Amino acid sequence: MSEAEQLASIDILDAHCAETVMLASAYQLYEIAYELEDQDVVHVRDQWRSFLMHDLGGVCATSIHDAVKISRIGLDPLPIANFITSLVDLAKYTPDCEIIGLVAEIVSCPASAVHRKNRMVCRGEFGECFVDVFEIDDPLIKLTLSTILRLFSELASLLPKEKYLRVKHTQTGTVAFADYELSDGLWCELQTGEESEFDPPTPSTHPWDAVVAQLRRLEIR
Repeated sequence: MSEAEQLASIDILDAHCAETVMLASAYQLYEIAYELEDQDVVHVRDQWRSFLMHDLGGVCATSIHDAVKISRIGLDPLPIANFITSLVDLAKYTPDCEIIGLVAEIVSCPASAVHRKNRMVCRGEFGECFVDVFEIDDPLIKLTLSTILRLFSELASLLPKEKYLRVKHTQTGTVAFADYELSDGLWCELQTGEESEFDPPTPSTHPWDAVVAQLRRLEIR
């Protein structure tokens, strides 16, 4: 930055100290941590989520614009849309180990018993296609319908780009899927022949979701 730009940045910090610094710091730390390990990103993400859950008045257009100015590296301007997208992605960041851990927690099995495999399935009018299937290899658990509905609700929140979710119990062959594009869901227990159709459950919500939605609205202004 030139001397004038540095002085301008100082003025910005004086005017919007806490909010602007936090926004700029979250962005810069994410850029650094992303090149390191998942646990580094998770640490930054947890701090960012904590900030989002406190009403500090920081997520507003003025603070965002000021944070963008002091986050720029070099002479090229930093697009506001890129800045906001990074902050949104940081809030929603979920490594595979956390997803596997969530599945294990909900179905009450060790994380080592959960495997995410790419399998070919038939998706109705979409025909045969490859999808991710969470396969559970633990003879002690039982995939009930209530467990499946809770699991799909959580997975739909963590994996918003996945429009088809599927879980299978290796020992019993019990299988369930939720197809969010076709608004179709099925739980089937092969050993008893019992099955139940359902509407894909609504994705679960988190305390920081409202502020993330506010960030998205700023992005499209």
